[in-house]
Amino acid sequence: MKPVEFLWIPPTGGKLVLVEAKSSFSNPSNAKDFNKNLQEIYTKLVDSLTVLIATKLGRHPNIGQELPAQFQQISWSDVTIHLRLVIPGFEKSWLPPITDALRVRLKHFLAAFGVSDMHFQVLNKELALKQRLLKE
Repeated sequence: MKPVEFLWIPPTGGKLVLVEAKSSFSNPSNAKDFNKNLQEIYTKLVDSLTVLIATKLGRHPNIGQELPAQFQQISWSDVTIHLRLVIPGFEKSWLPPITDALRVRLKHFLAAFGVSDMHFQVLNKELALKQRLLKE
């Protein structure tokens, strides 16, 4: 299993954010490397969400014991799940091709869990700071 960098429940609650961070990402024109990067992010997001839900179902009691109480108390039927890929050094204009490609790749998986593909976003430092996913 390949986990994401961190999970976050904002203080207002009702939302669970899975965050993966990368220092760089391949250019879409380099199809082989770009697809490799897409698959790596896809795997981390899918593995992490699957393990969290399996833990809630009691399939991974050891992992469940390691999660803070805040995660133990999540109402999975009510929580809004969001996924973020943060690439701090990227320009805003470089984000849409990665966002679009990953939304297509994640669409079927997210639909199975009732998560809108619009809840997946690729962010640079500026956008991640606005969402309080990074500290200055």
